Amino acid sequence: MGKLRLQLLGAFRLQSASGEPVLFPTKKSKALLAYLALAGEHLHGRSLLANLLWEEASERQARESLRQALSLLRKTLLPFLPQPVVSEGDAIGLDASALHVDALEFMRLAEESHPEAQEQAAHLYIGELLEGLNLHAPEFDRWLSAQRQSFHEKAVDVLNRLVAQHIASGNLGSA
Repeated sequence: MGKLRLQLLGAFRLQSASGEPVLFPTKKSKALLAYLALAGEHLHGRSLLANLLWEEASERQARESLRQALSLLRKTLLPFLPQPVVSEGDAIGLDASALHVDALEFMRLAEESHPEAQEQAAHLYIGELLEGLNLHAPEFDRWLSAQRQSFHEKAVDVLNRLVAQHIASGNLGSA
């Protein structure tokens, strides 16, 4: 069927392999998918996820809210194979083979040294991570702020290297 395409740089957007938008009804379901996607195939315990998104709720209510968000996430992604959401016991994660994530691709390309990779990375960075997503969930907001800073610093580094490469090759117009 092809991979789902998840855009996290700039505004959140999820598309099917054919380019059709996949709509998410809640901000927290978007946030949950984004958090899991940035972790790659790393699994996270339900308690950590519940605290991340609902830290101000009681533990019981936070876990129930997580259960509902996961159910909504699975229901939204049900038509797509392979199923992106995976669980092992009390741990939740994503099947990386089911998703293409722009932010992960950006970081991979940014680490490469050849100019073509740097150009591709620069084109992927179309805005801050999860632009416009504000949850007012303190723990998630702290995590998101740190992630945004990290991606911003990496983008500045990519652009600085590109400018230096263009200047060194005498391509001042591109620099």
